[in-house]
Amino acid sequence: MTYESHARRARSRARLAAMRIGARAAIAGTLTAVIVGGSVGALGVLASASRASAETGESSSVTLTAQDALDTSGAPFPKLSVTVSKTKGLTNEGLRVSYTGGSLSTETTNYLQIAQCWGTDSTGPARETCVFGGIATNGGLRAKTVPTSYVHANDRKYTSFKVGAYTALPFVAYNDQLITDPATVPDEYLVSNLTEVNGEVLTRAQAGLDAVDVNQNRYFTKFTTNEIPWAPFSGQGDGEVVFETQTALESSGLGCGSPVGLDTMTITGQSCWLVVIPRGTADNGARSTSYPGVWWDSWRHRIAFKLDFLPVGTRCDVSSGELQVQGSSLLAQAMFSWQGDYCQQDGGRAVAYARGTDQDAALTSATTAGAPLALVSQPLDVDGVDDSLVYAPVALTGVTISYSVDRLVNVTASEEEQRKSKTPFTSMKLNPRLLAKLLTDSYLESVVAAVDKRWLTEPGKGDYVTDPESGDPIPYLMNGKTEKLNPSNITRDPEFLQLNPDWNDNILIGVGIASSVTPIGRADAIRAVWDYILADDNARNWLAGEPDENGMVVNPYYATTDAANALGTALALPMDSFPKADPWELASTWDPATQTGNYALNQIEFRPYADSFEQSAQFVLRGDSRRLGGFDVNSTPPKWTRAEPSRVGYRTVTAVTDAAAAARFETFTALLENPAGEFVAATSESMLAAAAAMTGAEADAGVLQFDSSSTNAAGASTAYPLTVPVYAALNPAEPDADIRAAYADFVEYAATKGQSPGESPGELPDGYAPLPTSWIDQATAAASTARQGGAVAPQPTPSASPTPSSGAAATNLNPVSATSLPAVGEPAAGDRGATDPVADAASDPPSVATMGVTADDPAIELTAAAVPMGLVAGLVAACCVPIVSRVGRRT
Repeated sequence: MTYESHARRARSRARLAAMRIGARAAIAGTLTAVIVGGSVGALGVLASASRASAETGESSSVTLTAQDALDTSGAPFPKLSVTVSKTKGLTNEGLRVSYTGGSLSTETTNYLQIAQCWGTDSTGPARETCVFGGIATNGGLRAKTVPTSYVHANDRKYTSFKVGAYTALPFVAYNDQLITDPATVPDEYLVSNLTEVNGEVLTRAQAGLDAVDVNQNRYFTKFTTNEIPWAPFSGQGDGEVVFETQTALESSGLGCGSPVGLDTMTITGQSCWLVVIPRGTADNGARSTSYPGVWWDSWRHRIAFKLDFLPVGTRCDVSSGELQVQGSSLLAQAMFSWQGDYCQQDGGRAVAYARGTDQDAALTSATTAGAPLALVSQPLDVDGVDDSLVYAPVALTGVTISYSVDRLVNVTASEEEQRKSKTPFTSMKLNPRLLAKLLTDSYLESVVAAVDKRWLTEPGKGDYVTDPESGDPIPYLMNGKTEKLNPSNITRDPEFLQLNPDWNDNILIGVGIASSVTPIGRADAIRAVWDYILADDNARNWLAGEPDENGMVVNPYYATTDAANALGTALALPMDSFPKADPWELASTWDPATQTGNYALNQIEFRPYADSFEQSAQFVLRGDSRRLGGFDVNSTPPKWTRAEPSRVGYRTVTAVTDAAAAARFETFTALLENPAGEFVAATSESMLAAAAAMTGAEADAGVLQFDSSSTNAAGASTAYPLTVPVYAALNPAEPDADIRAAYADFVEYAATKGQSPGESPGELPDGYAPLPTSWIDQATAAASTARQGGAVAPQPTPSASPTPSSGAAATNLNPVSATSLPAVGEPAAGDRGATDPVADAASDPPSVATMGVTADDPAIELTAAAVPMGLVAGLVAACCVPIVSRVGRRT
């Protein structure tokens, strides 16, 4: 047996063992999530679209001007015009806010402040209902002490004149009574540091009560606020920022999207407001703009955009059972759209979707009767397990590198360049080797500053690690021959600057541009990233230990050869996770007696994972690079803290995301070099071009992949190289015919009706390309095979036709008889344990998660029920930090 074969079998056995553990953990996590998510759903705080609020495909962009302000007199920018890209059918997403008619910004003059508020007044919100004050910056707080003469008459009711004039605007949280007045709202919805004693306004401390922080409170903090306290104007008087809208899920204090009309047949989401507050040079009666924007002198110039939200929670009748679907997180945005629509189709049903590990889901589907429908991007390939699945393509999307980086122009640059400072970069090019550098902690700032960056030291001890043969210390983030350190981050890398010359003349620092935020867990899509990198000669050689043309070397713990790896054992790539392979550790110096020092710190704490591709995109929008904030000795127990997200003008974040999440949160994404040498963005057209160049996977020719090492890929000049398809893995051997039919119905819906692009529930969101016609044919054929059951019929290998579907009407869906579905705690038809080599059915009774469809539920008035998105949390909890897989030493 060759060494390569032996290594492959070893990896396969390890992978199977991991899958077995992961499958059990996923089932347990899913069951937990069903319980938790079900409780959440009963409270109506789920994030899925209601068909009752479906919007038309027309743009809901709105433009308002300074003439639409509360008070137009004395406006800082009389010619101000602001456009919000979308105002209807909103969820938690990114809105592009563009504006003209201003003057060149400085840190303290000529800028806009943007916030989200709730309220029912048709003329705009009350300022007390705005999430504002969470970021301590110029004019960005709710409270301040000022000279008495500067307090506007409308602010006096919120001012204590005991010592100077302390004005603190209360916050009134969303409540069922829709009360916005701090004087009458119940205390549980009020955040105020003021009280009234004998008709006099006092601070709570002055009245002998505990002080309340109106800027950091139970409803919003510097970590959760979505406000933008400083949105700059360019030298041309224009600008653009992306604002994150938050629903009741992200902010209970705003309550946006809370269901309205539950006692009627027409349910809508609670509307909210986006307010834009212009700040000039001295608009608070003072000589600066340092006073809060929600105080009256600035607030009176605010422009308010009404935002209509989809209701959180899906109203689906679950009396006919729920359909369980789990696996690829790449389908998250599409499932978000499809769930609320599919359950209202003839024969449709509620769909409980749980993001998890693709291959674990496929393994469970292939070996466990009644298993959830699996979503994968690669065929099941595990030694000792027969792949009885048929694969139905349901989505075409991609992995993206999102970024949010603002310029910090060198003072030696031209005046024209300096005028661009604090504005965002809008273009980035990456080749496979640069992407490898961002994923291997090879830039200096990707490792905490206290770690020696010249020579490898023993984790937690500081002693040099030496080569066992030569006895010399091993270089670390340094070229051992030239003793030249690696660049501090990607913007200092000559290779990057050669591809991105407009990034020159900037002095950027930050862990977010030295190491990308990555999602935790295992996924087929992550393997596609490593496949893309390893298909490139330059990237593959660099990972093997060869310096690039400028002398930069790979972090030795990530080296893919035994000789170059610090542990003497190669990192086994490709893999389906993003490992934290560098084991550096700062020893604990904490002394409880003196309350000094720090706890131990390692790479996972220093650079934590995101929960998903989606959360990675959200971090980019928020400017959250996940950087360490410091050690808090006052916490109980003491702990390391995270720094707050960077505000507009100071962001330095890169992250691995997916195309649909990037589109949802309006992030900039990098152009990636494809095998033809072209730099291409993830668009519908480029993903269809990639689909046309895909080839069949080695394990199953019916599952296509964009193989960057193939001849097809080398000739596809317009193809996006990280295009990834998503397949529903159906098992024709499933003994329960009703479960097979239910899965087949849903697949037919997803592959036909669900492929019509749009923003309405049931339509295909941005970030996905409609399936080519031949792919739809494969999906319907696979669904038919699964419905019939028995032996697996040969699957058609789809042609690479890039012709997208026209979003044709769905095939008639066969309703599943609810009376034939298994009851909770009872096995479906057939022996559930007989075909499962992973779990002992006799000792592990079937859980809700192992059943394709749940038991009948009693009819509910108005058929009100919610699909438990808490499943996601359960699967995330079931995931563990990826274990670094390594090839064994040669003997």
